[in-house]
Amino acid sequence: MISAPALAVAVPATLAALVSLGLLVMAVAGHHPLWREPTLTMPEAAALDDPATVVRLMRDGEDPRARQPIRAGVLGEHAPALSALEAAVAGNRSRVVEVILATAAIDAETWRQGRCLAAGADYDEILAVFDRHRPAAAALPAAHCADVVRPW
Repeated sequence: MISAPALAVAVPATLAALVSLGLLVMAVAGHHPLWREPTLTMPEAAALDDPATVVRLMRDGEDPRARQPIRAGVLGEHAPALSALEAAVAGNRSRVVEVILATAAIDAETWRQGRCLAAGADYDEILAVFDRHRPAAAALPAAHCADVVRPW
């Protein structure tokens, strides 16, 4: 038979061990045990003006040109699938556009489409960022934007 003092020590220690084990299992599964903030996709980070997360994800091998779903409420009531560059333009996030264009290997066509999206929204600061990072092969976009449709 276990004595009362032994139970007074064993029960809290057992509960603490079970809670610790549960937290560890959740952390390994990718869920933070203390809050429910979902992991951001690169386009969500871009739309939310989080250039550090965008850079980290690019360093982890994610492609800033790949379209991924963005949760409803981040850029509006719909949940569009956008690239990080498109999301940064849609959210008028010039810092993130600057980081993507300076860090990623963006081809002339992707640059043109992004700049056309910014021009269509009259985002002068973002247009200046695009112009600073214009690839040599990129055509001047003023006459070449008729085929670019906003994906958001």
